[in-house]
Amino acid sequence: MHGMDADIKEFPHQCALRFSGSPSCGCVIISHQKVITGAHCVHGRTANQLTVYYGSTNRISGGTELPVADYREHPDFLGNDEPDHPGGYLANDIAVVTVGGTIVFDDNVNMVSLAGPTDGDFSGTACNISGWGRTDLISAPPTDLKRAEVNVLTHVECENYFENTTTRVGANPHVCVFSENSGACNGDDGGPLTCYSSRLATNILVGVASWWSTLFNACDYTFPSVYTRISSYRDWIENPPQA
Repeated sequence: MHGMDADIKEFPHQCALRFSGSPSCGCVIISHQKVITGAHCVHGRTANQLTVYYGSTNRISGGTELPVADYREHPDFLGNDEPDHPGGYLANDIAVVTVGGTIVFDDNVNMVSLAGPTDGDFSGTACNISGWGRTDLISAPPTDLKRAEVNVLTHVECENYFENTTTRVGANPHVCVFSENSGACNGDDGGPLTCYSSRLATNILVGVASWWSTLFNACDYTFPSVYTRISSYRDWIENPPQA
């Protein structure tokens, strides 16, 4: 992520998904047992290859690591990564991960409420993204957490940025954010977009990082960063379908 230094105390819901012991994606704590991330972060992997790391500003040390017991990716994610798919590029890019153990914290401070349909689309709102993703595709990922303040775009505004490309965004699956010289990059996948909710008088989870434009071995911040819109999937997250 190209942004400012941050402290985990500012974003206590932030966690990292590790693959075979190495940082892979971001994730978001939603309960003592569950976190949310991108479906593309878990797709094709087994639970025993994954762990969840939380509780530290440093992405390598100082936090707690828990095994993953199971995960559930959205059933309509597979095959939806074609640029011209009706739902947009990487539609339904969301997964719920269950840890083997308990995410320990006090007073529910690490948990973040999920945006719902009645909260609106937050367009025109200044919000925050966070993560340990790269600042570009050449440099090593930062050791410490980063954050950026971004503006939420309308669907039409976001479409306009991509109108001369082959990539499409979906009106419901996606929420786009933009800021000059700031945005998500590789490794921020699955990490949080949080916005202030006047209804709850606190920050809530509006999206998880899905994709962004890359050009000349850099994350191209002249384009928006695209997040999976949580309000479109809240019912699926909270009420999993019966097997």
